[in-house]
Amino acid sequence: MPDIGQGGYDCHLHVIDPARFPYGPGPGYLPRAEEKGDAALLRETFAAHGIAGALLVQPSIYGTDNGCMLDAMARAEGAYRGIAVIAPDIEDDELDRLAAAGVVGIRLNAENLGAAVMLAARDLLPRLVERDWYIQVQVRATQLPDFAELLTSPIKPGATSRLIFDHLGFPEVERGVDDPGFQEVLRCGRERLALVKLSGAFRHSCQTFPHADLDPFAAALLEAFGPENCIWGSDWPFFGDTKPPYAATLAMLERWVPDPAARRQILIENPRRCFGLP
Repeated sequence: MPDIGQGGYDCHLHVIDPARFPYGPGPGYLPRAEEKGDAALLRETFAAHGIAGALLVQPSIYGTDNGCMLDAMARAEGAYRGIAVIAPDIEDDELDRLAAAGVVGIRLNAENLGAAVMLAARDLLPRLVERDWYIQVQVRATQLPDFAELLTSPIKPGATSRLIFDHLGFPEVERGVDDPGFQEVLRCGRERLALVKLSGAFRHSCQTFPHADLDPFAAALLEAFGPENCIWGSDWPFFGDTKPPYAATLAMLERWVPDPAARRQILIENPRRCFGLP
């Protein structure tokens, strides 16, 4: 398997360290032993695959306590940025503190926490747009039409803040590319309202690796968003029953994007441009 990760950035993964940062009460999954991954193991994984840095994502198990993620970012000495989970009524000084630590956006996780998190953020989103932050959403494509206006209306023409769609826009394979929800994802790409993460194939596929049933979805996303608005993520440390080798997630990108220049744009240039990674 060719090593294509040299110098690239992993833009979707989680740091999970219950030994130092115990899980808080509330909704969210509880990782199994093999689903944990602390900052030290992440550094080892990156070194083995030539990854230069990351966009960390706050997992639902920690709620709005971003301490574990912020600790990993501080240890990385500028090589990581973060997507936080915050309360809708967060104070401006706390937003300032997160920004100073390297946070560049927030995550709204309707898939794990329900639609209420989307609706509760209505008044928060314009504040984030003013800060040029990203609004990352994990929502099934079938649900997206219900939230499209809420998510896109605060985005002013020419604003640098945009949406980020997790995991290929969260398609449902059996519905096909023509599903109205997935078409809404593609519309946001064509209108340059969003980035999309080419990640999480093992989550959505009904087939074993190389998850060929997702190829039409990846092709449609690349056409609608263009390589300039795609980023890649591994989804390490891989939650669920299917736990791919890290290299297999890079191999998916290589198969979907065979052109080396386009892959470089997705792996290196876009993370630097969008998130200020070194």
